[in-house]
Amino acid sequence: MQAIESIVFVPNQLKAEADAIAVELEKIAHKEGVKTKIERTYPVPQDTLDGVDLCCVIGGDGTLLSVVPAALQSGTAVLGINLGKLGFLATMSAASAGTEFASLLKGNYKVTPRAVFKATTADGESAYALNDIVLKEARGYGLVRLQVKAEGQRVSEYHSDGLIFATPTGSTAYNLSAGGPIAAPDAEVFMMTPICPHTLGNRSVIFGAQTELTVEN
Repeated sequence: MQAIESIVFVPNQLKAEADAIAVELEKIAHKEGVKTKIERTYPVPQDTLDGVDLCCVIGGDGTLLSVVPAALQSGTAVLGINLGKLGFLATMSAASAGTEFASLLKGNYKVTPRAVFKATTADGESAYALNDIVLKEARGYGLVRLQVKAEGQRVSEYHSDGLIFATPTGSTAYNLSAGGPIAAPDAEVFMMTPICPHTLGNRSVIFGAQTELTVEN
């Protein structure tokens, strides 16, 4: 892979050690002649990553997810250094980052593509999601009745607390907690899992990655 020429560090400001790690990694980057910036604004401003090769997130999966909109806009690769608990997305440890970071900057890395959702409301507003999109009752509680169609064809009607639509990346998040299946990160599928459905028959449904779904109340 190409050597990294520019990098933005995004440390989680709620974790005291994150800033210190960012400063140490920035020193390593400077020795390699890499342009750097430490971004401490949360969420990251939309144009922060424009023209940047790599965004290094120091925190947990939540911190990494917060940079996704800016990374999608700029096409910037994202590296996660885990200071959280599980670290499904931010998988590099702080200890290994100290020893491996210089090699990574020289081009010793592999970029793994991940599927992303695009959701559009009836009003035309759009949003992107790396993990999942969750539809619930507007007040946040109570049952909601949702009808789902795939490519215009009726799938089912759900009377539940809501629906989770999960990418393979997000299959181990809310989807897993709700009893949904786990998918390999590179699987070309996505999952729909009802939340506490008021029926004995409703289960998760797996769709092909390019399937367009419509959900109506």
